[in-house]
Formats: sequence, C-alpha cells, structure tokens
Amino acid sequence: MVAQSTLPPSEPEEKSQNPYLLNEKPKKWNIRDDPITWSNWYKHIDWLHTPLLIGIPTIGLYGAFTTKLTTYTAIWSVIYYFITGLGITAGYHRLWSHRSYKASRPLEIFLIFASSGAVQGSIRWWSRNHRAHHRYTDTNKDPYCANKGLIYSHIGWMVLKQNPNEIGRADISDLNADPLIVLQHKHYGLFAIVMGFVLPTIVAGLGWGDYWGGFYYAALLRLTFVHHATFCVNSLAHYLGNHTFDDRRSPRDHFITALLSLGEGYHNFHHEFPSDYRNAIEFYQYDPTKWLIKALSYVGITHHLKRFPDNEIKKGIFLMEQKKLDQKKLLLQWGKDISKLPVFTFEEFQEGAKTNNWICIEGIIHDVTSFVDEHPGGKSFLTTSIGKDVTTYFNGGVYDHTNAARNLMSNLRVGVIAGGVHFEFIKKPDFSRNTIEQFSYLPERPAYRAGRKPTATRVYTINQESRYLVVENVPALGLTKELLELFALYGTVEEYQYLDDYPCEEFTDVYWIKFQSLPQARVAKRKVDDHIFFSSSLRVRYGPEYETIEDTRQKLHDRRVVISIKTNEQKEYEYKNDKSTESLKSVHHQKLNDSSQPLRSTPVIYPQPDPSAYYNCYDYNYYNYPYFSAQSQEPPIPGIGYPSASFSTSFSSTSYEYHTDQNSSTVNTIRQRINDASKVSPDKDKGNVNQTSTGSSTKRRRI
Repeated sequence: MVAQSTLPPSEPEEKSQNPYLLNEKPKKWNIRDDPITWSNWYKHIDWLHTPLLIGIPTIGLYGAFTTKLTTYTAIWSVIYYFITGLGITAGYHRLWSHRSYKASRPLEIFLIFASSGAVQGSIRWWSRNHRAHHRYTDTNKDPYCANKGLIYSHIGWMVLKQNPNEIGRADISDLNADPLIVLQHKHYGLFAIVMGFVLPTIVAGLGWGDYWGGFYYAALLRLTFVHHATFCVNSLAHYLGNHTFDDRRSPRDHFITALLSLGEGYHNFHHEFPSDYRNAIEFYQYDPTKWLIKALSYVGITHHLKRFPDNEIKKGIFLMEQKKLDQKKLLLQWGKDISKLPVFTFEEFQEGAKTNNWICIEGIIHDVTSFVDEHPGGKSFLTTSIGKDVTTYFNGGVYDHTNAARNLMSNLRVGVIAGGVHFEFIKKPDFSRNTIEQFSYLPERPAYRAGRKPTATRVYTINQESRYLVVENVPALGLTKELLELFALYGTVEEYQYLDDYPCEEFTDVYWIKFQSLPQARVAKRKVDDHIFFSSSLRVRYGPEYETIEDTRQKLHDRRVVISIKTNEQKEYEYKNDKSTESLKSVHHQKLNDSSQPLRSTPVIYPQPDPSAYYNCYDYNYYNYPYFSAQSQEPPIPGIGYPSASFSTSFSSTSYEYHTDQNSSTVNTIRQRINDASKVSPDKDKGNVNQTSTGSSTKRRRI
C-alpha cells in the first residue's frame, strides 16, 4: 500500500486453466513461485515498499530524540493525521473501493489530495487490492490473507513481492473511467511527495518557524501512525473481537480496532454488508468516518448513502446468537433422544409400571424412581400416578410445572408410547341431541291405520334448560373468584355454590352457578363450555336439579304458555287450509294475548304438529319425548302430567300419573319434589326454606 506496485494497471478476469483450450497462455514464471532460500531471499523482497516502511519510522524516531516537539506542531500533526486518515477511510475505502455513497466533485478532489498524504499507493492500486480482498477473503487469492499469519497480513504482504499468478483479480473499470483517478495514478509519485512530506513541513515552517519539527513529527511520525492504523484493519481486525454476523470468515468486530483505524474496526459487519456506508450501526460505536459522511449529506456534499435493510442486519445478529446458543447447548445433558427410545404400547407401559415407577407425560414414559422422594409436591402425588398418563395434571390440571421440572424429566426418559401421545381424560357427558339416532328411529314408529287421522298427540318432557349451570373440571386451586369473573362476562350471577360431594375427576372442583335470567345462562353455557380455564377444559351443563320449587313452578308455567300459543297458532293454520274437515270447524280457537293470564280450561283439540316445525319452534327432542294417555281435556303441563286443576294458580293435592319409567333421574327427581310440594300448604312451604351463606351473601338451599 505504501507505494506504486509493479502490477499491470488492470487485467481481465482470470481465464480457465484448462490445458485443452487452444488459446490458453502459459503462466509467466515469477520469483514468488520458488521457495525462499538463503541464496534468493533478496529476490523475494519488494525493494520499493520495504525501505519506506522501515526508513520512515526510523528517521522519525531519530527526529523525536533530537528535535523538541512544540505545541503548535503537535496540534498540526494530530489535525493532519485525521485529514489523511479520513482521506483513506472515507475516500479510498468507502467511496472508491465500495461505492457506498456518492460525493460532489469538490469533495472528491479534496479526498484525492488528503489520501495522497497517507502515502499508501494510488486509488486505482489500493482499491483493486481491496476489492480482491473482499472477493477472495481468507484464500490464497487474498492479497493480505489473514490465514498466512498476523505479521503477513499486517505488513509482510508489502515487504514481500506479490505473485501476479496467485493474487485474485477484481473489476476496476469504473475507476479507469474516472479522469481524476487516472490523473492521480499517473502522477502518484508527485502527489505522495508533496502531500506526504512537503506540505506538512512547509505549514509548520511558515506558520511558526518549526521546519524540522514539521518534517519529523507532522510528516514522518504522523505518516507512520497512519500506515499502521490502516494496516490494523487487515491484521488486527481479523484476529481481535467477535463474529457478530457470520463466523465462516475471519473478520471480527472490536472497538479497539475501531479506535485505531478511525471507525474501521467493526470489520465483521463490513464484510457482511460491504456496500453500507457505515461500519458501526449503533450510535455509541466509534466511527468518525460514518459521522463525517452523514454530516456532509445534510449540506448536499455527499448523497445516495447506501444502507443495508435493518431487518436483514438483525437477522444476521439473531442467527449468530442462535448458533452460539446451539454450541453451548451441546455441552449440556438433554436426556436420551426420543427417536432412539424403545416403543411400548399403552398396555405394555401399564404392565411395566407394575415393577417400575413409570409414568407417562405427553406420550413419553419416564422412570421416576430416583425422584419419588425428592418431589416437591410430596411422594404421594407420584406414587398414585404410577402407570398412568399424567399429561393433564403435569400441564396445569394440578400444577403447571416449570421449565426446571420439564428439563429434569427429560433425563428420566425410558420409552415412548406407540402411535404417539396417549391422553387419559374422563369422557365429557354428551347433553346434545343425537339427530342421526332420532331420524333412524322415526321409521320404526307404528303407523296409523289408513283413513284414520289422529285428533291429538300430546308430547312433553322436562325442560333441561335452566338458570342453573353446573361447572365441572375446575382446577382444584381455589379459583372461585376467577371463575365468577369469567361467568360474570355473560350476565348477572345471583348465586353460586361449591359442590363438595359431587363426583368429579381427581384434583378438580364442581360448582353450580345461578344466573338472573335463562337467556344469560344460555349464552354463558355456549361460550364457556370447553373453555380453557387455567390449562383445564371446563365442562358446563344445565342443572335443573338445583332449582327451587318457585323456580321450577315459574319455568313450567312459562313453558305451558308457550306450548299453548304455538299449538293454537298451528291449529289456526290447519283450519284455514283444510276447511273440509268437520271436526276442525267445531274447534273453539283461543288466542292468548297476555301470557300472564291463566289458560282456559275449555277443551281444545290439539292436532299433531309437523315434526320439523315442532322441533324448530321449541328446540327440543321431539322424537324422544315419552307418550302419555290423556287424563283430562286440559293441555298437559310440560314435565308434570295432566292436572285436575289449573296449575297457574296453585298446586293441587292431586298426584300426577305417569305411564313410563324411561325418564332420566333428573326428571323423576323434579316430579317427586313437585308431588311432595303439592301436599304442603303455601305457608308451610315457605317455612321450609333453609338459609346458607356463600361468602358475604345469603342464599337459599334448594329443597
């Protein structure tokens, strides 16, 4: 870099070395093709660069011991050091070697003169070597290959001659097209002498009469520091620091190199993103060259500053951090590889657990023999789980275990379950209606005799919908407050109670919750059923068995009113469309305009409704309803039977008859309670209401 090289100014890309090509020219012999010996060592020395690299610092040191350093000369030496140093970093390197920004013509002229004062070769020669360095980094074609040693990459590549048969080529056609660069290359010797030696000496001599001080300090010693600051980029920047973006090549990032080389020390970034005008991307990183280029852009002297996308830069940082973590991960024990574990069926796992302390978590079998006595939750939790799939409990059903627990379990693996993960869950009761079974049962129903049209078909059942909801599978972690907050999102919760005796899955609780209205309960059931609550899937169903007598009476009355209205609407529709039926003409139509009024006791003939219409209107299972023979001419009370008196006023003492025992236990329970309640006077009934407390509120215990 110090002086002009004897290499040809520009050569095309290397041709193929295929000997079968007819026009292939043989390589010219070069002294560097021969090994260095005592007899030819002087032929390997570059006698243009070596005297300058040795003579300049030697003479400078002599002057430092013989010439006093004045204050003005010291200040001038430092100023000229930065001028010529920035001429190399902002000019030779980032402008002409990488074209990372564009400069105005006056700035280009200034940088040509400033960089010539660094005496590191012409722009053309310096940039060609640097482009080859980037293209062939860490290979024999790299002019200052770091793999050949720290001394060689720092200064040895200039002391020894370069082999033109080995050094890689680079395209510098853009530099050859610039007349200023061609002019500087042609007259580089004159530029170097004037700017490197004459100018600093004259400024000190004419300025304050210190010619010798200007020559020794501002010229020779200043030049020595500029040389080795630049050389550190080729050597120290490949040995000191971190691989921030890529570790496949030798360049590294370090702030010490940046301090020595005016910001060129973040070399790993530079080799990853060479077209970026920056070497340091953080505001606190030392890069005066970047600051100069950016500052000049505000006044239009520099423009088209190139920046690599921040997203891609962050990707490089992330990938290297991940790679370093992966390397550290290899030093740790992570248990046996799952793919190398023996495979067991679930039955084999259960059989093996009889003689081994095996548990299953997420399809992996673990032997917890060594951990039973050390389990923080107690020994009983593990001993009762032997031979079971405890995935649900491990992942939050009982306790959501920490990463430390999961890492510990990885070292206890002994096998895997065949077919993947095996989960043992208590099957959720299916309260939905099975439409397929309904329609498959329909053709099996006995058909009416031909020519006979039924006058009435009375179908009813207990309405399962209720303001009371039973919530199962609540983690037994004291989550009453959180559960109420969840249900309060869908309506007003009037009461709630924890069910201690309710059969449930192990380590779970069951609650019943009462809403202010049935629509609110419907929405809450639909939204919360199967909702993930503290890593557990809630199960919500209607709980009519927890209704009070008053709740059931009101629900049945409302249901009776709705059925009467819908039945009469259908009767009126059939009457209009079938006037030929004499029986229909004699029917007395009653339209209930006020649902709060009691129903008439006038006999009414109720025709059989269309199954789909009945199903859609009431949203109940039409085909699974039990059938009863009529005990009176009044409409039936849903879920009760055929009363002998109006149900809307009060219960009579008459028991209700049923012709089937195929109802659910819930239906039978409610019927029995209503029959019992009908034998008790209203005043006495009110006196049987017990008071219990839940929290700070008072509620009724259902009879």
